[in-house]
Amino acid sequence: MMKFGNKVVVLGAGGWVGREVIARLSEQKYQVTAVVKRASRNRELALYPNVKVRDVLDWSLDKVEGYLADQDIVINLLTDQSNNNEACPDDRLRELQAGLVLAAEEQAIARWVQLSHLGAGVQAATPWAQLCAILDDMVQASRSMLVTIMRPGLLIGQGDDTTTLYNAQLQRAKFMMLPYAERQVQPLWIRDFARALVLAIKQAASYGKVWELAGDEPMSVQDLASWVAQFQGIDNPTLLPMCQMNAKFMALLGPLAPFRVTTSYQNKRLANDQLTEQEFAALTGFKPRQIEAVLSDYISQMKTRQRYDFLRRNAGRNSTPSA
Repeated sequence: MMKFGNKVVVLGAGGWVGREVIARLSEQKYQVTAVVKRASRNRELALYPNVKVRDVLDWSLDKVEGYLADQDIVINLLTDQSNNNEACPDDRLRELQAGLVLAAEEQAIARWVQLSHLGAGVQAATPWAQLCAILDDMVQASRSMLVTIMRPGLLIGQGDDTTTLYNAQLQRAKFMMLPYAERQVQPLWIRDFARALVLAIKQAASYGKVWELAGDEPMSVQDLASWVAQFQGIDNPTLLPMCQMNAKFMALLGPLAPFRVTTSYQNKRLANDQLTEQEFAALTGFKPRQIEAVLSDYISQMKTRQRYDFLRRNAGRNSTPSA
């Protein structure tokens, strides 16, 4: 098995995913260079042990590639567009990725882990899924690096652009227009994804593989919103589907939207179902946290008895009846 060092550069560390990945890398004693667009907006990352924050001001190759020098591992999170101020524009990603792969090979970097999108494919129905597949293909073509592609489904947790937005909207009213209400998802806690990504760095079973990472509980987006409502103690919320055109318009309006329940990045990710047949535990060696435990951390306003009754009602929702 190939051995490599402990120095990691994280590209696009200023997004929601990046913050969790940096935390898990620091826990595992990696020497981390967190590359962000502006260091002044990401000072908190430097509070983690063994983490240096470096900025590029814009995502151009000549400014980014220098941070690959003397590194052992690249974690590329540039497809995380959860933070608009830090995101790399779509029209730059393809050229930037091509240049970075060549630079990594020249620097004799041994390991590359790439954030992608569940549903990515060159024949996919959406431009975003097609672009992610092209970016994946670029790095998979490397003959000198051990590559793992991470394709997460819908990631949830405090600060996400789904359940956190639903929670805020339902606090304003028990009525919500819901984009992609029928879309099928398997929500996964962001911390479980970040943990899996960091564990995969030195996990030989991940080398040369595409990992589709999603939770164990399939449901619709409307089901997920209903869970948020119930954890708030709202028994009968009014959740009405919103068409894709209106979803895009609401994302453009941002804080001025009457229903602040979507973002441009969410619209890209939920343009297709977020389901996989790959089992999270089989890939990673640990089971993902159950959705009720995740939501209870930052949404639940249920009384203890209400929570017990809710969990009991839902305990068998995924069980298969015995013959």
